[in-house]
Amino acid sequence: MLPHPALSLFCVTDTEGSALSSLLAYLESIPHVRVTAAAQWPTALDAYGVVISHGGEANQGRHPDLEGFIDRGGGWLVLLDGAEQPPALTLHQRRSEGEIIRITPAVAEREPCRFHHNLADHLLWGEPITAPLADSVKVVAILEAAARSMSRGGTLEVINGG
Repeated sequence: MLPHPALSLFCVTDTEGSALSSLLAYLESIPHVRVTAAAQWPTALDAYGVVISHGGEANQGRHPDLEGFIDRGGGWLVLLDGAEQPPALTLHQRRSEGEIIRITPAVAEREPCRFHHNLADHLLWGEPITAPLADSVKVVAILEAAARSMSRGGTLEVINGG
């Protein structure tokens, strides 16, 4: 088993009985992850490796030092209320000279409610799920590699020997 670096995560959510309760319970079950959740942003972000914002006000009223936190190597994950909303992606890439550049990649058009239609077709007609478990396992491996890279100052991490 790989030793995992400690990860401190802060989740700001504006919903009562948060829709994130399952995610937070899962994250809290991971021995090397410390989770703090609150309805408002903390005063300072540097005590955390990653911040997650969820819900209208949490995503609108961003922390004044959020960009600085990201520039210093922190991670920020925005969870939108509607899973079918197209993501707004910004990639922060550190160049070898230390400069950080921001890239906004194009996002392909999405078929509305595609996941939900697929799930209904699976339950009703036995069609295969288009997002199989193996893909979810790969996503977790990528997220763990990103956390390792972050804790090691942005080192290249190999996933599954490749």
